[in-house]
Amino acid sequence: MSEKKIEGLSYGTIIYQSRKRKGISRNALAQLAGVSRKSLFNYEHYSAVPNVEQLSKIAKALGAEIVWREHDI
Repeated sequence: MSEKKIEGLSYGTIIYQSRKRKGISRNALAQLAGVSRKSLFNYEHYSAVPNVEQLSKIAKALGAEIVWREHDI
């Protein structure tokens, strides 16, 4: 599966790094975001790409904001 990139980093890398910076476990983030732990694991390990709704929930749980640029859509 092709992993989407943000400024040269994959969604999985950004989710993982953001989670680690916040000191949040994968289980805790999954609960906060309302996504399954397995889905979160798959995003972080490039086995799946989150859809817009899932990515928005994860970003909100991490206190982050998603900024869409015209060439991203």
